[in-house]
Amino acid sequence: MPSSSQMPPPRLPGDGSDGRDGAVHDNREQQQLKEFEELQLQLERERMLRNELKKKNVQLQNQVSELREVQSRDRETEQEVELHYQACLLYTSPSPRDRG
Repeated sequence: MPSSSQMPPPRLPGDGSDGRDGAVHDNREQQQLKEFEELQLQLERERMLRNELKKKNVQLQNQVSELREVQSRDRETEQEVELHYQACLLYTSPSPRDRG
């Protein structure tokens, strides 16, 4: 009986050592590699989209801030116009002497 150091390595199915060409094993590896590369591409696309969404979110937040500022200025202007209008009405109203 040969010693363990003289024994050949075990034969694995599909590795070519059992007389098969290993085509099934190679095909499976190629398919897994292709799937892995597709997943990497998908992950990169998702990262790019996430970054673009973050940029859009910042832009929208800036626009909302600008709109709030405009609304605030509009309210102030409306109040000023209303005060001016009231002053004009008081000035142009007929006095009791004019109603005579």
